[in-house]
Amino acid sequence: MPVRPTRLLIYTLLLTLSAPAFSDPQELRDIMRHLADSVVRLIPITSTQEFDADEFRTEAATLKQYFDDAAAHFDDQPVGSQVTYEMLRERLEQVDRLSIDQSLISARNLLAESMELCASCHMQDQVSRPGFGISHVKHLDEFQAAEFSYLSRDYDSALASYRNFLNEEKTDSYQRSQALDRILSIVTEVVGDLTVANSVFSKLNLIGQSEQYRVRQWQSVFTRLQGESLVSPSRYRTVAAMDQFLSGDWPALQSFMEWNEQQAYWMLIRRQLNILLQSNSGGEAEPVLLYWLAVADRSTHFQFFESPSKRYLERCVRDHAQHPYARRCFDEYELLMIVSYSGSAGISMPTEVREDINALRKLVYSNP
Repeated sequence: MPVRPTRLLIYTLLLTLSAPAFSDPQELRDIMRHLADSVVRLIPITSTQEFDADEFRTEAATLKQYFDDAAAHFDDQPVGSQVTYEMLRERLEQVDRLSIDQSLISARNLLAESMELCASCHMQDQVSRPGFGISHVKHLDEFQAAEFSYLSRDYDSALASYRNFLNEEKTDSYQRSQALDRILSIVTEVVGDLTVANSVFSKLNLIGQSEQYRVRQWQSVFTRLQGESLVSPSRYRTVAAMDQFLSGDWPALQSFMEWNEQQAYWMLIRRQLNILLQSNSGGEAEPVLLYWLAVADRSTHFQFFESPSKRYLERCVRDHAQHPYARRCFDEYELLMIVSYSGSAGISMPTEVREDINALRKLVYSNP
């Protein structure tokens, strides 16, 4: 029986695996191939007005199976990758249960939320990984091909497909906006070259004042950074220097920026934070980086309850309860929970959430 969906986006870190965590590199390559096959089958199923329930259920179960098989890869990965894996594993388990219970609309929505929640996580090492080839995308339309390339981290192909899509598609404002955001993420968080960023955006076919205004503000940030009238986050190459900038100068600088300018700058901040996390994962400075990554994610994606921000903050408190930043992490965590459960009738927070907050508060405030 066909089920009518909204747009569904698939996954982020599923295809970011690298061989050293597996004793047999061929085992990992097989997992990656199966994941790619599953994702490329899911994209067209879920981007049509109707999809087949049995096919969706089968593919969702297949995705979960191979994602479970990839678990060993994340044992020795940086904390950001571990946080993302934990989130996606839990989501896939929920999707599987919902599919079995015939709650396919909820399953679909949960998958969509998972992509949006984790969009900030899957570029942490600024590495492009082409390798699946044209055969995987030949049955997809231009936007679907762009999404597959983006999700499988073939960023050059993704940029080309998003550019083609923007040149061809004139009416779907949601997908056009999504394509622009994907391009911004690639040129800031992966490429990190402001000249390339300006060049890419100058060649896009933009429709309407809203698109033109957004891109113009992004380019304004890039141009000011190139002219050094705006300080670049890449200048701060130690955790202490980045912490000092984000705590001191950035709030004042941010107050003079409009939202689109802040968005572009936050992505450049996140790029530098992830660079620093690669060399400081598990170290004394890790809770500082987890705190600022949580703030950056919350500031750009406005996701609160079940988000990378929440997971970063939980990890900060649980793993580093005696660190001075543990209290800042807890305060930010408590704020996220309050916002998540606030509405016109006030705060309606489930008992288990209050218990989680109290348990984390005890961890940080029981330490001298």
